[in-house]
Amino acid sequence: MSDAVEIKFSGRQIPPEKFVAAVQHFLAIVQGVGRNIGGSEEPIQWTVETAHGSDIIRARALNRPRESAETTDAVRRGFDSLRTGGSAFPRGFTIAEMRFTKDLASLVDDDFPISIKNGDTPVELSREIVHVVDTMLLREKFAAFGSIEGVLHSMTRGNRFECEIKDQQSGRTVHCYFTTPEAARQAWAAFLNDRILASGEIKYSKEGYPTRIIADSVRAFPDESELPTVQDIQSIFRSYR
Repeated sequence: MSDAVEIKFSGRQIPPEKFVAAVQHFLAIVQGVGRNIGGSEEPIQWTVETAHGSDIIRARALNRPRESAETTDAVRRGFDSLRTGGSAFPRGFTIAEMRFTKDLASLVDDDFPISIKNGDTPVELSREIVHVVDTMLLREKFAAFGSIEGVLHSMTRGNRFECEIKDQQSGRTVHCYFTTPEAARQAWAAFLNDRILASGEIKYSKEGYPTRIIADSVRAFPDESELPTVQDIQSIFRSYR
């Protein structure tokens, strides 16, 4: 997998407003998917590359190589899934990224073809993606793979382990179920931590906020007292000068 993903414009004469809008939508999708996959605790940092006179704009990650490679792969696969009429939100895509994808696909026409590539075969975008995304957004409920960051409120053990997480972004309580005993064990171990990151399949309401997650992994964020201080960081920096 690659740490970069690119968008290519093949038109001979591109209206500047369409070019600017396409680049903005593309970068918003890349950053959003990266945030959904890698979390917001240590966000993936991106840089934009292009050559003089080139028709390619490339987003390349500067840190977190594993998560950035997963992100670029998820972006390409996401476009490919929607292009072929996928029935569920692609991995890393939330309603926000779906809307940006719809806006990007709506710019495509015979004079302004667009493709997405991350080292594999390029995915040619089509306006059919607009219809596919509209169909998904009009459903009563949504499902997408991603992560929920928040505070773990309660743990119960009935027929299976369950928990409740107060989602940091929406401020709502999300019901959490576990796909494996290991994920449940991770949640129990993280119970006393202030914040956790649960990853898996997220179910959304028709209004767009998460209602539950079927988690396959849970990670606890360290307590603030365990994080390095400014003085610690300065000491590390001085040792490498």
